[in-house]
Amino acid sequence: MITREVRLHFGIKVGTGEAKTATIREETLGDELDVADAGHVGVSMHRRIDMARVTRLGDLENPAPEIIARLRRADWELIERALRKMDAEISIEAGLTQPVEGDDAAGREEPGRAAPGDA
Repeated sequence: MITREVRLHFGIKVGTGEAKTATIREETLGDELDVADAGHVGVSMHRRIDMARVTRLGDLENPAPEIIARLRRADWELIERALRKMDAEISIEAGLTQPVEGDDAAGREEPGRAAPGDA
């Protein structure tokens, strides 16, 4: 299982200590099935999958969604970005996608959106 550590900006009180890092893992098919079986759809489904991929907050292993939900928004966004980056790296390693040249955002355009600098 591929994992990464994410340094949190604010951290969160967990037990008697303060969690300043989170450990995340790659997504599995089981994550999607578990969340779908629980009745989640759309954004809720994706958020629950992302929360399931947080395997550690500081010294706390497998934190419950109720604990993860107490994270400040900035810390959650750091975790989400790390998850997306890990997904992209795995996809490139597996040969499913090609790496993008240059900056992470450079060269990426969303369908239907104007290119940078276009009105």
